[in-house]
Amino acid sequence: MDEEVVNRDRNSATVEREATRNQGSGDPMSLLGSDHPVESLILRSNGFYGALRKVGTSKFSELQIIDLSQNKFTGHLPTTYFEIWDAMKIIDTSHMTYMGESTSDPFPIFPCENYDYSITMNNKGAELKYLKIPSTLAAIDFSCNRFEGAIPNVIGNLKALHLLNLSNNMLTGHIPSSLANMKELECLDLSSNWLSGQVP
Repeated sequence: MDEEVVNRDRNSATVEREATRNQGSGDPMSLLGSDHPVESLILRSNGFYGALRKVGTSKFSELQIIDLSQNKFTGHLPTTYFEIWDAMKIIDTSHMTYMGESTSDPFPIFPCENYDYSITMNNKGAELKYLKIPSTLAAIDFSCNRFEGAIPNVIGNLKALHLLNLSNNMLTGHIPSSLANMKELECLDLSSNWLSGQVP
């Protein structure tokens, strides 16, 4: 399945990109042919490999959900991306809707009523199924890859994160104390790495 949907939520066009189990390889960011900002990116179980490359930063400032699990990514965790994922830094529960629901345009230019706005995330071996995706949900799943090195301290700036899964990699070093800044975090999985220290 490989779908791109453009909608008019939040008064600006966003892209929902899903490409699961496509047996792809190489750099996943090349899948993003659209210039619209990306809000969710689900690329699990595709056989992608190599290090994540830096691409145009404006495309990812609105990213809230990214799932790169069960691939073969290597290298360090992408500090540059953690710094530019602005939507994961802002906690805004004042106007919660669901992805796919248009709140500003009753007659959208790009109708999305046939798109499945559900998502399944993994945490500690359990699947979390969201039949409807809250617009406030922020999640990172990089589990089951070959990322190495330390968890960068800047990850603590992603204060809106609800789920962070970095399990089953080759991460080393201390668990960063900046995780204590993530007050919205409900699910954290750092298992099956070579990390030391306590979760703050």
